[in-house]
Amino acid sequence: MIIINGAGSKLAQNYIEENQNIEILAISRSSKFKYKNVKSVNSNSNSELLNILKTVDQDNLVWINFQTIKFNELITNTSIDNLKESFEVNFFRNFLAVQILIPKMIKSQYGKFIFVDSVKAKKGDVGCVSYATTKAANRPLMQSVVNEYSRFNITCNTISIGLADTPMFHSLPENKKKELLKEVPGKKIIDSNDINSAVRFILENDSINGQTINLDGGMLNSG
Repeated sequence: MIIINGAGSKLAQNYIEENQNIEILAISRSSKFKYKNVKSVNSNSNSELLNILKTVDQDNLVWINFQTIKFNELITNTSIDNLKESFEVNFFRNFLAVQILIPKMIKSQYGKFIFVDSVKAKKGDVGCVSYATTKAANRPLMQSVVNEYSRFNITCNTISIGLADTPMFHSLPENKKKELLKEVPGKKIIDSNDINSAVRFILENDSINGQTINLDGGMLNSG
């Protein structure tokens, strides 16, 4: 079973549509999927997510987390409440999944965690200190999973995306989009096909472990 958290995002929805013949548990705030093999459940808090994960009773589990929250605030204006919420969504969702699902994965001697974040988690940017900090916290979590549980055939990897084909990007003014694209040597935004192929690559290769796959068109290479 593939468990997808943040299933309401456009990238997650596209992945679910392409893989609707696979057994999927889609967790989101409110989205409902009508595919035969996709079960939709709603979660608006860590406690609700915890209860959902505890009921999972399938073998060969895969966790893919698309959920994210981002506040546009300079460091000196960053709200402590927003920073706490960023940790709740951007880090603790993955931490809870690791805690709850690993014993189930050990039992079946198989499991994969895939965290989805942004190159901003490594590069940083103006106005995204809470986002970058809380997303970056998943990197040592990933390495800890690798060091502690790889012997049970459990892997953990991260897909780090650059500019993506999402409503957030397309809502930006044209001049802002052009400015952002200047950071991308390939001058291409990431689409759902890029994400889906990266997920397939991870799922089909057990030796890919503890890695960050940068789908960024060369952004990190540009400076």
